[in-house]
Amino acid sequence: MDDLEALITPRTRIIALSHVQFTSGFAADLQAIGALCRERGIDFIVDAAQSLGSMPVYPEEWNISALASAGWKWLPGPNRRRGVLHLPSISRQAGPVQVGAETMTQGFDYLDHRWTPHTTAKRFEYSTSTITHVAALNTCLREVHNYYGIGPIFGEILRLQDVFLAHLNHPEIKPLIFEAPYRSGILSWPARIRAKKAISWQRKVSPSPPGEVFCGWRRIFTIRRRRWSRQLMPSTNWRSKH
Repeated sequence: MDDLEALITPRTRIIALSHVQFTSGFAADLQAIGALCRERGIDFIVDAAQSLGSMPVYPEEWNISALASAGWKWLPGPNRRRGVLHLPSISRQAGPVQVGAETMTQGFDYLDHRWTPHTTAKRFEYSTSTITHVAALNTCLREVHNYYGIGPIFGEILRLQDVFLAHLNHPEIKPLIFEAPYRSGILSWPARIRAKKAISWQRKVSPSPPGEVFCGWRRIFTIRRRRWSRQLMPSTNWRSKH
């Protein structure tokens, strides 16, 4: 925070950053940064592609002006589904760079050429949406995130990480461990060996139940089959249920 605050000048209008660094798994303290931006009158823009769906994010409470994410990662919907949340403070300032059918309130009435863009972030949706993708993402949100809640989901992810870390004794793997609130769903290490080799080696020596660690690998190593199910939590004996 001290380093960030030192970079702010009277000309600073926007602070934009990633919530979670995909290479290390470090999670920025959005609440603290948002409070700093509120104090200085700065718009706060967040890339939550590596966090939304795996850990709590509260845009209104944390003074986030705009938040963008990917629908196919932790949410986890179809590939190439994206989402943007704009709060009123920045929505009044930002305008679309490209426009198309779904930018306008008249929707599918393509012969109505009036300039009537949406007042929400939908005005940045210049192309036509893929209905099947929207329906699939909605199902994922309903069946996983709305069903369990983001708090239990994040708790389960951290528990699976802890299961893995408790049995990790490979001399060449030294994970980067961060304390709360800087911990995320990504567990990373400066590796001199490939992840598949490490997994293969750990699978031979781990004394824990197969389902415990095997399920954890799905997220820890970002090897995702995009097949979340209600059997995922609790994850004990996950393999035997599939």
